[in-house]
Amino acid sequence: MKLIAKKSLWIAVITLLLIAAAISFFYTRENATTIINNQLAALRANDIKKAYSLTSQDFQRSTSLENFTNVTNHYPPLSHNVKTQFTQDQASDQAQAKVTAVLYDENGTTLPVEYHLIKEQNQWKIKSILINVNDMTNKNKPANPILPNTYTDKNNRFSISYPKNWDDTQPNKGSIVLRGKKGTPDFQISIDIETILGKKIGGEFSTVDEFITDLKTQYGKYTKNIQYIEEAPIAITQADGSKITGKYLIFTYNYDQYSLKQWQIILLRHDDPIFYLWAFTAPQNLYDQTLPTAKAILNSWDIF
Repeated sequence: MKLIAKKSLWIAVITLLLIAAAISFFYTRENATTIINNQLAALRANDIKKAYSLTSQDFQRSTSLENFTNVTNHYPPLSHNVKTQFTQDQASDQAQAKVTAVLYDENGTTLPVEYHLIKEQNQWKIKSILINVNDMTNKNKPANPILPNTYTDKNNRFSISYPKNWDDTQPNKGSIVLRGKKGTPDFQISIDIETILGKKIGGEFSTVDEFITDLKTQYGKYTKNIQYIEEAPIAITQADGSKITGKYLIFTYNYDQYSLKQWQIILLRHDDPIFYLWAFTAPQNLYDQTLPTAKAILNSWDIF
């Protein structure tokens, strides 16, 4: 009987611990999702300063209010959110949380995002918003352009598709340039992919932030009137469901007599210290109208 009593007591203790953990997890989740909903509500009301105030100190050190405004305006499901579906959440402890969600706008556009939150002075703050850009869909928009051509680089472990009236060229071993054929409207735009070694295998950089810092230094030397419009974390979802994370930049600049705009994505493989730099470049007056083609090409990019 004593053994049974002790066993029963132990089961009761375990049950209480499980219940306490569940309550704690539920409390963490409720508070974490509340701060996300509060930020989305502020964005809907065009109260950018309030939305920005709900981010962490680290976020604000790396992202200015102006940059935050540009990023949220770029993605209507963030700035004009009408529905949020929380898909997964987990808390590593009582001071940090990760919440994934799908955001919807009034036009049917969906945007998968991953929020990372941290406690500051016992209040949840948003530390980062990771955007899964190639999972963004709009059911009311026409289908993506047809991309019948595919370039595969087995050495650098990726493939990418592009339109019929485009060509691919390889300026060097680690580069591929996709561009519209000469004499077509798309000849003025290009998609470039560069593969760069990480520091562990002979390169110069260990992190995406180090890479970007150097890029900005180089751009300042070789371009004029450069203006950074957006900079934010990004994720690319692969065919097997895995994600490669990094950052993206959008900026305008002058080169020779040309006024250009570029969308640049910098990724670091998880299984190999290799960086990928993907860049869409177009004249500023053609950027918006050719952006759907660039997005379709990006969505076809498979890193294996």
